[in-house]
Amino acid sequence: MPESGLAAALSEAEAPNIRAREVSGPPARCLANMRRRLRATRKSKRSPCLSHRGSLARAVAGNLSRRRRWSCRGRAPFDPTERRRIPGARYRRGVPEEDGDAQALAIADRKIEEMRLRAKQQPRDFWTLSGLLKTWRSLQDEIADGYQLTVYDYTNDLSVRELLDEVVAVLPSGSVRDWVAASIDETDARYREVTHAVAEPIHGAGDMPWYWWRVPNKLVGELAEDVAPEGRS
Repeated sequence: MPESGLAAALSEAEAPNIRAREVSGPPARCLANMRRRLRATRKSKRSPCLSHRGSLARAVAGNLSRRRRWSCRGRAPFDPTERRRIPGARYRRGVPEEDGDAQALAIADRKIEEMRLRAKQQPRDFWTLSGLLKTWRSLQDEIADGYQLTVYDYTNDLSVRELLDEVVAVLPSGSVRDWVAASIDETDARYREVTHAVAEPIHGAGDMPWYWWRVPNKLVGELAEDVAPEGRS
């Protein structure tokens, strides 16, 4: 048989298999999917390109949402600035947010805004719940290394602890209040380590809270000069 005739015969013999693969193989499924998408697009009156983009965006958003839900689980409390998390909690502005605690966070935000307006200060990171906690925590490192500024600066910095007391006083019972109280207690323990008690408060009268009745263990510079003459060292 001539070579051309053999090729034709082979092509004829393979034709049913090729047709079967075209009907039942991946190309057929792809065609069915395309038809299904086209019908859905016609119903929604959108172009296939926009429909595909929308579904892709929804899929990506759903995936990110699932990743956010799981990203906090299995981690230790409490400190958002050190990337330490409460297991199973969602976070807003660095503070844990669980179901039912959004109201507590809103109360804290309103109280902090009220304190900011009272102090006539511009909005900044300090005037947030996580900002106040971070400031109180970082002050302990300054005290431990030797506070370099005056007694007026020191009392101004120490007043952040009073602001935290005001916030805790208005928080309802729940995980937000527990988290804030635990964070404050942890930093208070550090404050007691780097300071010592004195006979009179460093600021104000005898009814001042306990943290005003302590001065740094390491007194240096202008703070040492300001504190020592008054017999508080």
